[in-house]
Amino acid sequence: TAVSCCLGKAAGPADAIGAEIAKHVVGISDRCIEVERKFAPPSDLQTMRESVSRLGGGLDSEKVTRFVDEYYDVPSLALVASDCWLRTRKVVEGAASSSWELKLPVDVESRSGGEREVFREVVGLEHVASELAQILHEPSLSADAWKGVLERIESENSSTTLASIAKFATERFTFTLDDCSIDVDSADFGHAVMEVEKLVASPDEIPGAKDEIARIASSIGATPLPPQNGGKLLVYLRKYRQDVIDVLVRSGILKE
Repeated sequence: TAVSCCLGKAAGPADAIGAEIAKHVVGISDRCIEVERKFAPPSDLQTMRESVSRLGGGLDSEKVTRFVDEYYDVPSLALVASDCWLRTRKVVEGAASSSWELKLPVDVESRSGGEREVFREVVGLEHVASELAQILHEPSLSADAWKGVLERIESENSSTTLASIAKFATERFTFTLDDCSIDVDSADFGHAVMEVEKLVASPDEIPGAKDEIARIASSIGATPLPPQNGGKLLVYLRKYRQDVIDVLVRSGILKE
């Protein structure tokens, strides 16, 4: 199920951000678009290994990782209200790394009340800072100023401009099959999920990617998540941040 920005309502911060995102949807063929769908986790990893291996794929041993995601927003939750998700991802087991990431909706016209299947992911401190400056329109915060905000969070773990809205650790096993990645995730707050994803370069490739994901999911016997369930972030927010869920519902992004 895909969700999106709330457009066509009374003008407000979320509407302004949504309009700005719409401008960026045009001409994104040179950027990376991620198409994914979430499923119930496999009953055990060994069965998963056997299924994927039988189909010609395998476990990517370099992608057995443990990482910590922390999500941020401005105090008004303007990013959340426009279905934009800013986070840091710190890999603590595997190839250690840390990066800023910003997920933005690709199709700002459609929403269905679940978690987004298609999004553009902006990665790297400078790229994220530049994008924040363009979509938030804070007069006192240029791209360089946003870069400083993100750097202070990295060095001091504090900011008056951005506040943490979610933080959790995940253990991930990544399998590869054809052109898709299959991530089996277990979060530290008791939730597990499997994601099948494919990267594409152009919006024109999205329908084909969705078909490919459906084929891969069927071949490994993946079970779609029930409507009341979801990915790690949505489940975390439902457990611990009802205020954020309320914003998503009021913005038309999430159904009650």
